[in-house]
Amino acid sequence: MTETTASDLQLHTMPVARCPACHSRAARVIPIGRQTLKRCKDCGLTYAPVYADPEEIYKEGYHTGEMGSFGVDVSHPEWAELLEYVGERRMSILESVVHQPGRILDVGCGPGHFLAAAAHRGWDAVGVELVPSAVQTAREQFGLEVHNTMLEDSGLPEQSFDVIAATHVLEHQVDGIGFLTSIARWARPGGYLFIEVPNWASADRLGNVEGWYGLRPLEHVAHYTPRTLAKTMERIGFQPVMVQTPFYLYERRQTMGQALHDFGLTPLGRRLSTPHFTVEGTQRDTVVHMPNPTMWRLIHGLERCVAGARLGVVVVMVARVP
Repeated sequence: MTETTASDLQLHTMPVARCPACHSRAARVIPIGRQTLKRCKDCGLTYAPVYADPEEIYKEGYHTGEMGSFGVDVSHPEWAELLEYVGERRMSILESVVHQPGRILDVGCGPGHFLAAAAHRGWDAVGVELVPSAVQTAREQFGLEVHNTMLEDSGLPEQSFDVIAATHVLEHQVDGIGFLTSIARWARPGGYLFIEVPNWASADRLGNVEGWYGLRPLEHVAHYTPRTLAKTMERIGFQPVMVQTPFYLYERRQTMGQALHDFGLTPLGRRLSTPHFTVEGTQRDTVVHMPNPTMWRLIHGLERCVAGARLGVVVVMVARVP
């Protein structure tokens, strides 16, 4: 174990000795900008060579922007609005497979926006979350049942949920197959896992290289594609029944630059951020360039094409548990 400085924090880092998705130790080094990652020679997963001690990252401040480059500040109303929109989109995807509301458990639920969307649609929604302030938000703002503990210590009965969700949790796991196998114990036989991760095969990553939002050095360990995530599920006996790669474009808040960044077109976004293509808007009390209605129609047309080719910003997979 070595000590390093990252994101203005003194952190302990540890090596990733084997592939998170298949446990193979055979890997080759691949560059991404000025950084290097590993690619498994057996299953093709791309993963980080080192990661930071989770106990030094996933604590108070992770959801409020107080952990340097780690975590995301979701305390701002604009972020909350976006997360509510994303929560509804996720539920629409899930309900395209699971047509009747049931019991859903969200592992690493954060402040609870996804769970709140599930509860609003009639689901019996329960969460587990390690950061106390996020648990408090989920309980007080949304009235949710959220346990401030690891799932294994929650006291929730195994095989008691129709869906186990983990959104943007798997990429943090050094042992991805162990994590998926563990959380699936809480699914009823024939139930489902609902997993969302950043998409290593996305246009976002291909165009932005080390400026890719999903890279997050020392925090994100495993970088999945639709193919490697499906292979991981199949390896542990789960059956993928649906995969999508959405963008979650949000017209009310996203600037021209942010929207085109998701397509790996950051330089084009800067060129098009002019009054001819945009209208004025605000974001965090700052005047910004929002795409005008014509540009949004073009952007959504591009979205359909790119997402159809499985190049969207995230991979969303529903898999059936035996």
